[in-house]
Amino acid sequence: MKTFPLQPNEEYPEAWSYEFLEGRMMQGTAPRSCIMNFEGIKEDEMVYNPCPFVMDGELCLLGRVEAHTSEIAHVHQFKNHDGVWRSQELSFLNVQDPFLTCIQNKKIVGGVALDFSEPFPGVYIIENYRTSFYDFETKEKIIDGPDGMKDIRLIDLGDKIGVFTRPRTEEEGTVHSSIQFSTAPSIADITAELITTISIDPMKKVSGFFNDNEWGGVNAVYHLQDGWLGVLGHIAYYSEQGTAESPDTAHTDLHMRKYAAIAFEFHPETHEVTHPVIILARSHVPSDVKAKRDDLHHVIFPGGFIFLQHAGKASDDEVLFFYGLGDAHVGVSALPYPFHRGLDHDHPANQIFIMEHDKALATIGLSKE
Repeated sequence: MKTFPLQPNEEYPEAWSYEFLEGRMMQGTAPRSCIMNFEGIKEDEMVYNPCPFVMDGELCLLGRVEAHTSEIAHVHQFKNHDGVWRSQELSFLNVQDPFLTCIQNKKIVGGVALDFSEPFPGVYIIENYRTSFYDFETKEKIIDGPDGMKDIRLIDLGDKIGVFTRPRTEEEGTVHSSIQFSTAPSIADITAELITTISIDPMKKVSGFFNDNEWGGVNAVYHLQDGWLGVLGHIAYYSEQGTAESPDTAHTDLHMRKYAAIAFEFHPETHEVTHPVIILARSHVPSDVKAKRDDLHHVIFPGGFIFLQHAGKASDDEVLFFYGLGDAHVGVSALPYPFHRGLDHDHPANQIFIMEHDKALATIGLSKE
């Protein structure tokens, strides 16, 4: 990756657009990919937007589970038993898009909690949403973010906690979105009010994100060498491109959502940020699976990385990338390591995302090459 200059120049625009990244900063295709299948869910339910992690040496997934016609979600934990991914519902976690981090040796899990109204029996309308955090072991809620904000992520910085936020507004039909960053002394100091304060402070903005009518956010954060953070995120916009079944046919009534996964590096002390790359877009995945709705056909929603090591030794050659596909499926692809700096393989917060190369590939069922 190239480092984003402190002052924009002719080569690098002031804000990176989806089109700019797609045209010049694409990592490539993902031929070693598969769609995962799950057992233990209802016949009308689907699993997507996963969060991978390693527990007791085994690969696990948190998955968003909901009916095909609903957004009332709950989270299941999936483990592989003899080649079958079987579920265990986490009854305390009725959220969308689960994520996991490790702070002060505690697993912190979260997701997007929704408020619904029911104007008619069986008809539910989303009234509000927020990002909520829980202690994975005790199941106790720790934090509720401010109303109307997704993609809040925390990262353990040792003597303080890093906080990424994602404010998004829409005025006169124009979407404005950014990624913001600051720190808090401890988890106990992180409140909805603090997150709001970070989100409206122009000095807390991470440079380069986003153009008008584009949005995105942080999905997962990892510790790299030399104090840098490796950030997995997404960039999105609406595209009038016709239906999934007939993309060449003009159909301007349907606003297609285009989401791609991006990766970049960020320094929490200096706020330097490297140029992001698109690591995966829908066109990279060789699959004809059907999306939840036609307008979601082009959605890749990042879940997380599993970093691979060989015979217990650090390796930064390849990662397993888990993602939601069309808001209906879980995909996994073997991709080149996406960061310029190496992973800090000894950092405690990274340990739940590292697994032996051969075992990880065998668990998923992907070939080594």
